[in-house]
Amino acid sequence: MSEPWAVGTLDLSRPMETEFWFWSSAETARVEDEDEPSQALRFEAAYPQLHAMFAFIHNEYPDKELLFVGSLHASFVPYLPKRVNYISGLYAMMVFTPDALPPMSDAMKKLAERYDFRTVEDADLDRVIATSFTPRKRSTLRTLSSTGVYVMSRNEQAHAWGFTSKDGTITSLYVTPEERGKGLAKLMMRQELEKNFQTRRFVAAHVKENEPSRHVCESLDATKICDTVWLRLYLDEFGATE
Repeated sequence: MSEPWAVGTLDLSRPMETEFWFWSSAETARVEDEDEPSQALRFEAAYPQLHAMFAFIHNEYPDKELLFVGSLHASFVPYLPKRVNYISGLYAMMVFTPDALPPMSDAMKKLAERYDFRTVEDADLDRVIATSFTPRKRSTLRTLSSTGVYVMSRNEQAHAWGFTSKDGTITSLYVTPEERGKGLAKLMMRQELEKNFQTRRFVAAHVKENEPSRHVCESLDATKICDTVWLRLYLDEFGATE
């Protein structure tokens, strides 16, 4: 494949959730001893591909005003039009791989014996939606891989849960307040990772600095790849392509 290359994925079937993802050779390149000006030039050269995709979406869906773009490499932001509806703060993109996943400690194995790990039940989806920072819909959540943590042999609600989006990103990671500090987040995420590693070579998570989820990722030997942002942009900022 020639350089530069780019891939975009569009999904307009999920209102309020991420609709467009973009990957570029500019963000996969690892240039030894590259300084900041050189990196900026690399992303500036790759940006026309992103712009062309936005223009294509605008041409195909002229009535659509806003596009919700997810986990966009932060180095593309300086080249976007200034009239952006919303832009998040920086998130660290953490990547998990099967080879890097550390073995379970004896303490974690003992903790796991107390719980049943299974797909999040329909009865818990309203709680998932209520505790999610990003708007969610029951119909979407049902289509995603998930792991819920339930007390063994007791008919209770889930004490923790996590979902994996279609793009291979862990999302909606949550532990109920009364169960925090026991290691359930790490245990649940490991279960969800191992499930996804059956079909994926890697899984990602996007977390803010100094948040508990960042520490959970690091405890499972995730590697930070880059900083990313989420944004909603006005499609009419992008003219037609020839």
